[in-house]
Amino acid sequence: MSGGIGRLYQDPIDQDVASGTIASGGLLVKASGGKVALAGGSNADCADVPVAATLDESSRDADQALLAGGTISILASGGPMFLKADAGSYTFGQTVYLSNAVAGQIDHTQNTTTATALAIGVYLGPSKTALEGDLLLVNTNSGAW
Repeated sequence: MSGGIGRLYQDPIDQDVASGTIASGGLLVKASGGKVALAGGSNADCADVPVAATLDESSRDADQALLAGGTISILASGGPMFLKADAGSYTFGQTVYLSNAVAGQIDHTQNTTTATALAIGVYLGPSKTALEGDLLLVNTNSGAW
């Protein structure tokens, strides 16, 4: 669109994966040497600052196997996004954090042993007990990233 007012939505961005593969959408990624890598996943990494969330899995080779170091489609934060969650209880309006247990996922509680866990946003769905890997609607405008 010309004229300078921009879009009301965002197109996906294709980005190279730093190493390994990314097996699904809804995962948080960080910048890593000009490429993307999964954010979080350990106490040491729970203060990672994500730059986007994945829309799907990373690219595949001719045999349909995930391609190490391939590309992936991502969306930058800023508004409601479906993100993969750690198992636990979630309630409407609750702050969710970058997981210290599973790379790329959100967690329903800040890890008490690591006070630096990054707030990702606010959960927007009905109160529920999520299973590992469930996609939950999170308003990322209210997060610290």
